[in-house]
Amino acid sequence: MVCVLGLGAGTASAFIPYPIDWHYIWHGPDLGWEQVADPYGYGAPIWQQPNRVYIPNFYMPPPWHKNMWVEPVWPDPWPWEPPVTPPWPGLIVEDEFGTQYPSEPAIPGYDDWTYPIILPLQPAWEYVIFPVDVQYIVGNPLIEGPKYIEFGTYCVPEPATLGLLTIGGVGALLRRRR
Repeated sequence: MVCVLGLGAGTASAFIPYPIDWHYIWHGPDLGWEQVADPYGYGAPIWQQPNRVYIPNFYMPPPWHKNMWVEPVWPDPWPWEPPVTPPWPGLIVEDEFGTQYPSEPAIPGYDDWTYPIILPLQPAWEYVIFPVDVQYIVGNPLIEGPKYIEFGTYCVPEPATLGLLTIGGVGALLRRRR
């Protein structure tokens, strides 16, 4: 099973080696959420507070884990302007059990910064917690802030588990042939 809430289709990021097929973008309070794809029917994320986003999922116990990215995208800088500096020191994700996971340091882009977060399990839901109240500054031309924020998650089994599943599958096929 693939559990995905993804970054933009066609988004080229060096640290995302697989396609993302579940995608929501927050454009601000006037335009709301943009659904690009939702094959599992989880529904759109929900703002619980101005700095907290609720993301629905499907619970998968360990050894499944979740790779998550939050990417605020600023308006394109003018050619003479330096690239955007990291807007926040980091983000926090809180799972359904109340455990908090800090983001890794932001990965720079030209007009964006991507915050990677790794959760050791795939919870039924989680909150993305921003250090500032971003719900109302996104997409607001009167305030210097991001033009939109992309949220991405990808639920994967641990590599060792994949190896064991592969060995077990090959063993079952060989046993069936005999």
